[in-house]
Amino acid sequence: RVHAKDIDVPVSTLTSTFLSPSLAHAWNPYMGSVRHLGANVQLQSYSLPWPFATREYLVHCTDEALRGGGHRSQCTPVASHPEAPMHSERVRGTSE
Repeated sequence: RVHAKDIDVPVSTLTSTFLSPSLAHAWNPYMGSVRHLGANVQLQSYSLPWPFATREYLVHCTDEALRGGGHRSQCTPVASHPEAPMHSERVRGTSE
């Protein structure tokens, strides 16, 4: 386990860590799954401990290279998707 305030790594390394299902579980113990539904739409699920229900987020994510070598990723809520129907045993969350 690494505890650091500032880590100097290439953005591609950091992005691949967030996108890797096996590595995502290492830094987020509640991560359930991420399904890529095409056109940059993801269904993210988080398995929470009892008595909480599993949370899922349907989002559209974009990546943007910034001048000066920076990088910005942004995910915004999506109202619905044919491959992601609502489930009664899950709560569909929204975020900013």
